[in-house]
Amino acid sequence: MLFTDKLFDYTGQMFFDTFNLEGILGDQQTVNFKIKPYLEVKRRKYRFRFLDGGPSRYIELSLSNGTKFVRIANCGNLLPKAQIVKSIRLGVAERADVIVDFSQFPAGTEIYLENRLEQVSGKGPTGKILPSSDKTKLLKFIVTDDAPDNSAPLAQLISQVMVPMPKRAANPVVRKRNWSFDTSNGAWTVNGQLFDPTVISAYPVEGTAEEWTFRSGGGWGHPIHTHHEEFQVISRNDKFPAEDDLSRKDVVRIGQGAQGTSGTGKLTMYMQFRDWYGDYPMHCHNVVHEDHSMMIRFKIVPSDDPNAGK
Repeated sequence: MLFTDKLFDYTGQMFFDTFNLEGILGDQQTVNFKIKPYLEVKRRKYRFRFLDGGPSRYIELSLSNGTKFVRIANCGNLLPKAQIVKSIRLGVAERADVIVDFSQFPAGTEIYLENRLEQVSGKGPTGKILPSSDKTKLLKFIVTDDAPDNSAPLAQLISQVMVPMPKRAANPVVRKRNWSFDTSNGAWTVNGQLFDPTVISAYPVEGTAEEWTFRSGGGWGHPIHTHHEEFQVISRNDKFPAEDDLSRKDVVRIGQGAQGTSGTGKLTMYMQFRDWYGDYPMHCHNVVHEDHSMMIRFKIVPSDDPNAGK
């Protein structure tokens, strides 16, 4: 399910405000480009993949009757272990795989998938969870009749290890870097610089691992996407990472509303640079920020490259 905001002008045509450099919030939140669609489901388990397509809205998904999700994947990979969660917060480009068991509900039951996360500007969410209302409802599930279900029992899935996390000690950190996501004179910057495609900001060596720290201030929210290889979150605000960080990730929320009602001013992650040489970007995935220069370019090089490790 792809969740995106859409803006409409006075004629009813879709519209994009090219003068808004803060972040675009739509008049309507859509699911697979439909406004308040419905989905008929059988009385069995379903696996759904959620994707926040933005362009700037964060979402926190929950079910209207309080049923919890069994979350099994985050971004591009299975979790080490399944998680039982009542809601799932996603920044732009973040993904989550969940299982919902509809067999526990009688035919005719209607359940709404909701986004109850308050966000009043493109800056990012407030973190406040709104009461359920018609405005928070994104999609209606309608439970129909019985259906065969040959999948494993949820209790078995929850108890087992799916994909263990790589051991960081096997590839120790050789370099630490700091990246500050901020504004300058109304423009979006990384380490005080606008994106310049001719500038390479880091030269990690192929086969090594580095520790990168992201910082954000000023009340903004930034979903940061690092290309090439997924990473492991080490800490948020120098504390143990949150439950939804416990997996391999390629997008991570920092700044306002990153977790709960509080912000994350500092996040540190561990990343390996294996398999391929070449150029890769790192950028904010609020696409308005991305399109207005909140991006850097890094290049993975062999150990004998004259720039190796810079």
